[in-house]
Amino acid sequence: MSFHSMNTIKSNIIAQLQKDILLLQGFKKISGSAALDVVPSIIKNAFPNNEYPLGAVHEFISTGAEGAAATGGRGCACAPRAVRP
Repeated sequence: MSFHSMNTIKSNIIAQLQKDILLLQGFKKISGSAALDVVPSIIKNAFPNNEYPLGAVHEFISTGAEGAAATGGRGCACAPRAVRP
């Protein structure tokens, strides 16, 4: 077995373990989530499965002016998309 194929096998095992762990932690793929796509991709991509967790309470805590500005900006970016008809 070559070095490259061994790395591929290891990568596949790790990817499957990550998926299994996320399922055990309660992260599930939402079927038909296209209508719920209200979060910018730059934010979604930071979460497991590249999906912003819906159906949960999100609490953002800031310790300074910079953090407060980032938290406010996130709310302003997501809120108008969430209330569109």
